[in-house]
Amino acid sequence: MQTKKIYFNLVLTLFGIMFLYGNSTAVAITDTLDAIADNTLYEDSTGNFSNGSGQHFFSGKSNLGLIRRGLILFRPEYRIPTDAVITSVKLRLYMSRTIVGPKFIELHKVDKLWGEGSSDPIGEEGNGAQSQLGDATWIHTFYNTNSWINPGGDYNNDIISASTNVDQIGYYEWSSPQMINDINFWINNSSSNNGWILIGEESTFPAVKRFDTKDNQTDSLRPKLIITYSSNSIGLALTAMTEGLWHGTDGGFVVSDTLRIYLRNSISPYNRIDSVKKFHGFLSTFVYSQPGNNYYLHLKHRNSIETWSKFPVSFTSGYTTPYFFTSAATQAFGDNQILEAGFYCIYSGDVNQDGIVDGTDAGVIDNEAFIFATGYIDGDLNGDEIVDGTDGAIVDNNAFNFISKITP
Repeated sequence: MQTKKIYFNLVLTLFGIMFLYGNSTAVAITDTLDAIADNTLYEDSTGNFSNGSGQHFFSGKSNLGLIRRGLILFRPEYRIPTDAVITSVKLRLYMSRTIVGPKFIELHKVDKLWGEGSSDPIGEEGNGAQSQLGDATWIHTFYNTNSWINPGGDYNNDIISASTNVDQIGYYEWSSPQMINDINFWINNSSSNNGWILIGEESTFPAVKRFDTKDNQTDSLRPKLIITYSSNSIGLALTAMTEGLWHGTDGGFVVSDTLRIYLRNSISPYNRIDSVKKFHGFLSTFVYSQPGNNYYLHLKHRNSIETWSKFPVSFTSGYTTPYFFTSAATQAFGDNQILEAGFYCIYSGDVNQDGIVDGTDAGVIDNEAFIFATGYIDGDLNGDEIVDGTDGAIVDNNAFNFISKITP
């Protein structure tokens, strides 16, 4: 099994997601999502200008003949079940300032992940502010360490996701079958969701339009993604990491590995209802063909301690429910997690999966380390595909503290 490193400067923004769930079990569901990131690419060969925290973003060509391109990112993959049948997608933006008449503005899928930092322009924000760490700029995806291949952003220029004629101040919507395709693709390929870029009139000037961002003081003016769909399944948006695979003090990355999540009945004897296994790093969506109900979550990983949710989790048919093991020890039954570099993690070291970390697990690691074993093997707790003293230290520490599974 090939492992994958996910760096946390690319995923920490996920904690900014506000999950809003209704109580309806109706077949047709309309869900309104808030943007989790937006920014403006200001044409500039140095990448010195951005707008990560401002109240506005721009698209088109300014009165000085400089291009502005808006970026916007939603996370439908953490709200919409993967089996959802989507019937409508609408992006609603409020255009709050213009210096020109009607201009078409196109949406295109972005090819690379980008960021928003703390840059916050003054005044009308049309010229941006000094770029800050993590900002997207004309040449950077993340200022000033990662760059676009093409200045001005990497996006699919061959396919227009949607186009709308934007005229005077007011609300505007983008909607098309291609936007439905975009959302479906992102729901099933979450690592490919880099949002949309807004491309305005760039052949003549002035032609720029100003839109309000997620940081605008008025909620009704902020970007909204409105998705209508039907689904009979239940979804779980889950954050969880094992102690060994989270390298919080060693570059801030997590190594992905297979993780199985069981749904269990909420009353004794807590029978297994369903299970899904996924290649998981930090946050993944698990979809179950089960009705809405209360279920315990039961996590199983190949060399970690079996871990359950603190209480049964309430699921509603057709909706995705969040559960964050990483936010507190109390998210696990018996508070059975360890704090590592800012996140609560599942204990690693149960190599033989008998429910306790002890000398038998240490023996397996000692034997594999002695023969210099490498590859995807159970004794490799930290995901570097080498069994050595770093893996042994995790087992020794947890064995010393008598770590074992705690279940209802």
